[in-house]
Amino acid sequence: MTVYDCQAHWYPPGFFELCLARTAFPRCRRDGDGYQFELGPGTFVPFAGPMIDLDQLLELMGGNGIDVLVSSSEPLSVTGWEVDEAVEAARVLNEEKARAQQRHPEQFVGLATLPLQDPGRAIEELEHAVTELGLGGVCLPSNVQGAPITSPALMPMYERIEELGVPLFLHPTASIARERLPDYGLDYVIGYMLDTSVAALNLVFSGTVQRCPALKIVHPHLGAVLPYLAGRIDFEYKTPWAGNEELPEPPSEYLRRFWTDSVSETPGSLRMALDFYGEDRVLFGTDFPWWKPERAVDFVHTVLGDAEREKVMSTNAKALLGR
Repeated sequence: MTVYDCQAHWYPPGFFELCLARTAFPRCRRDGDGYQFELGPGTFVPFAGPMIDLDQLLELMGGNGIDVLVSSSEPLSVTGWEVDEAVEAARVLNEEKARAQQRHPEQFVGLATLPLQDPGRAIEELEHAVTELGLGGVCLPSNVQGAPITSPALMPMYERIEELGVPLFLHPTASIARERLPDYGLDYVIGYMLDTSVAALNLVFSGTVQRCPALKIVHPHLGAVLPYLAGRIDFEYKTPWAGNEELPEPPSEYLRRFWTDSVSETPGSLRMALDFYGEDRVLFGTDFPWWKPERAVDFVHTVLGDAEREKVMSTNAKALLGR
């Protein structure tokens, strides 16, 4: 079977070259053959080797039995940048990913980056990335500098993504709880999972998934906290103290129409995701480079039988991507 990694991150060198001239967050500096990039204020993280060299990355993945990368450049979100700079950075990322697709059409699927702080220019970049460059999907951060990803001004973007028929992948960014989670790396440990869960629920409660019923949304990391809390969500959202109008269907029914990926190391959570989303909507992911690909492969092989594994690692992604 052809194995698809639906949460892999390759970081094009051209993006870092663009960032070298920056004097405000996020800054960047050279580091040997790679770069040091300011992932959080004052926190520089090395980007080198297969993180930035696609040939090395494809060789590494191939050595672990992974054939196709579905790749975004998150969490390098540009939503906190000045608009013109964000548009330029998104264009660099998208054009580099398009060149990677052209060089490796059987091994690489690029996901577009959009400058969400300007909805009009986000749509322009969406059109360029998908209709001109041929990127295979879109990756959106879980918030826009703390604001929801579901403002009314962004609705035309979601409608256009639906029309284009490409999948929309959510990915965590610095969470809305970051200021309250300064210790122990808690924003990465749990804040990220909170943030994508809020983003997914905003897509439901805002009516976005009702207005765009064919929108194909991937909520990563086994759906974060949502499958575990689905019963509570269905009850609490329509209580008088929550203040919501009742939806035509319970929120969990809309969430079950999403896809998710296998990035986790908790067997029970993978089983719950298969039950909640259905075995046709769970994808394989490694979260490279932040997690090691061999661990992701071992996890799925340990938990799943042959038939489930073929769906999760191969046929579900083929159906979602139309490949």
